[in-house]
Amino acid sequence: MCPDPPRHALPPKPGSEKAGRPGCHGCRHYFVTWEPRQPHGCRALGFKSSCLPHIHVQRTSGIFCQLYSPRRPGK
Repeated sequence: MCPDPPRHALPPKPGSEKAGRPGCHGCRHYFVTWEPRQPHGCRALGFKSSCLPHIHVQRTSGIFCQLYSPRRPGK
């Protein structure tokens, strides 16, 4: 389970909560670590997490991940 956001986390910025934002599974930076405690990772931000990286980023910064890049077809 992803940890709760820290108390110092910024509130969501106006307009940052758009429906249909892409998640990590379609991003070229996302990878599976195969570590039971931290199964998700982001190469662009350089971290592993117990929850999907885009959720971790939103909870800690208050905005959606700005580094999303779609995977290349066939990869």
